[in-house]
Formats: sequence, structure tokens, C-alpha cells
Amino acid sequence: MFLQKQIFMVSDECTLLKQFKSGEREAFDRLFKMYAPQLGYFCLRLVRQEDAEEIVQETFIKLWETRDKIKVELNFNTYITTIAKNLIYDMFRKKLVEQRYYQKFQSLIQEQLAVENELFRKNLQEVMFDSINKLSEQQREVMMLKCKGFNNDEIAELLGISKRTVEAHLNKAYKKLRQDLGEVRYYSFLLFF
Repeated sequence: MFLQKQIFMVSDECTLLKQFKSGEREAFDRLFKMYAPQLGYFCLRLVRQEDAEEIVQETFIKLWETRDKIKVELNFNTYITTIAKNLIYDMFRKKLVEQRYYQKFQSLIQEQLAVENELFRKNLQEVMFDSINKLSEQQREVMMLKCKGFNNDEIAELLGISKRTVEAHLNKAYKKLRQDLGEVRYYSFLLFF
């Protein structure tokens, strides 16, 4: 009984494949309903669900496009599984290439940003020192000590002036620098020092 059922299924499948090969849409639909679930399960073991669904669809699209090349006497399940397997390999190859290009692109961007940041920093440093040199001698002295990390009390002690005088010199210096550097460069200056 089992052997008869298998022979009938093989015979039925051959007829279905012949109909499919001749371009019958209904035969395609039946093949899809018969094989898509197990093909999807096969793909899920290798890729994520959304990729598996796409591979199944692409397999049947490729199958439809190449239906005239199907050999009816071959095992159809093996045939579509091979198509799916090749599509999965292609997908992995494509992702690997994309990943390599992405990494190269990221590396180039990082290098470019590093160069641009260094140029910006050098330019900003030149402009800042030019602006600092335009300050009065007292303001410049106070500003340079502040840039070296001294607090107001330490600056007052080093220069022999009051803390309020240090604060006044700093306020005037910051105001002149803001005018001379402009807002963007001024805030960059504050970050830099």
C-alpha cells in the first residue's frame, strides 16, 4: 500500500512538473503550497526569518523563470533546495562584501575626520594665540596661567594681585576673545583650554 502511494505521488508530481514546465500558473501554485513550508524550514536553519522568507520567494521566482530547464525525472525537492542553498551562499557573499566595503568606508571617514580635526585644531590654536597676543599684558598673563590650569587664587598669588583683579582681567579677556574669535571659535577655545 505504501509503495503504491509513493508511486502515485511520484507520478502525480511528474504530471504537476510537466504542467508547471509548460507554464501553467495553477501548477506553480500547487508546487509552492507543497514545497514552500519545508523549504522555509530548511532556510530557517541557516538564516534569520526575514531572510528565509526572502530566499523562499526568490527560489520560486528563479524556479518560474527557469521552468523550461527543469528535468522532470530529477528529484524536485533536491532541485529547489539546491536553488535555495545557492541563493543563501550568494546572500552571505554579498553581505560579506558589503561588510568589507562598510569597514573600509568607516576607516576612510575616520582618517578624514582625524585629518580635518587636526587641521581645525591647529588653525584654532593659531587664531587663539593671535587673539591672546592682542590682549593687554596683564590680561594675557592671567589668561595664559588660566589656560595652564591654575585657579584664580593661585593666579592672584603668583602675580601678586587680588583675586578680584584676576577675575576682572579674565572677564575682560573673555569678552575680547569672544569678539575677536566669534561665537563658534570662542566656544571651541573654551573647550580647548
